[in-house]
Amino acid sequence: MKTESFKGITNSRAVFLDFDTVDLDNDLDRTPLTSILPQLEFFSDTSHSQLHDRLVNTEIVLTNSVAFDRQTILQHPKLKLIGLTATGFNHIDVDTARQQGVAVTNLKDYCTQSVIQHAFSGFLSLNQKLFTYHRSVKAGHWNQRALGAIRELPNLTLGIVGHGVLGSAMAELARAVGMTVLIAGHSRKPLKNGELPLSEVLARSDGVSIHVPLNIENRGLIGARELGLMKKTAILVNVSRGGVVDSRALAEALLSGRLGGAFIDVFDQEPPPPDHPLLQLDLPNLILSPHMAWGSFEARQRAVNELAANISAYYKNERRLRVV
Repeated sequence: MKTESFKGITNSRAVFLDFDTVDLDNDLDRTPLTSILPQLEFFSDTSHSQLHDRLVNTEIVLTNSVAFDRQTILQHPKLKLIGLTATGFNHIDVDTARQQGVAVTNLKDYCTQSVIQHAFSGFLSLNQKLFTYHRSVKAGHWNQRALGAIRELPNLTLGIVGHGVLGSAMAELARAVGMTVLIAGHSRKPLKNGELPLSEVLARSDGVSIHVPLNIENRGLIGARELGLMKKTAILVNVSRGGVVDSRALAEALLSGRLGGAFIDVFDQEPPPPDHPLLQLDLPNLILSPHMAWGSFEARQRAVNELAANISAYYKNERRLRVV
């Protein structure tokens, strides 16, 4: 990408507020960004108390997860663009951004392979009872009969909740290893061809993988009632958004033995507080990860490249992946 084709961009004050949340191992190539914004200043992370000072006279803000509320946007009238290295934009007050003429861009489909890899690894680890075996061996026990049975994948059914790009890719992977796949339809919309009611998918599946956005309709989508419909041996996988699953109800289902296991990559509050219901559990059939399904090297580099493309499009007055 040639800088000279974007006259005036180099004069824009630009900051990346939390680059270390993307550049996890100092392994990413920054030149797609710096070729457009040579004066771009990189910060490892930015706390709320540091945010104001770093935004003074700033026109271009790049971030993964720093929140921008109404007050923050109003206090910095020179802001022109908030570029996200993420798909979700729940942490940005997009209404205020729109009112103030601040463009907001996000990413789309940059981490599909990474997410489904992470999701299926969690499901497979629980199906194979890897942590149960690990704990048993470490404790000096060698009684396989007491540890439960492993199931072969061609005899299992995976339910997909949310059949967009990620859900479709997860379904394709499951079919590739011989699993039967059921697709849950939206609870408030007519069922499309091939879709089944959510309640039926939950009841018939040996694993349920969630791939829906967090919105009013999906908040609390999987609660105590829905968990109660699932098989006692079933495994729940959530790599979408934490608020889609009722964490307290899930903790109770796992503790009581009403659910076979769960792999959770997302939380209703991130980072989760020490008293979060799932953090209180020490169970071999619960695997937690820190919202890292998207975090392969390839996906992170793709995020940087796509962010640069969004900045370029903004200066060309193109609508590429614009939220606002």
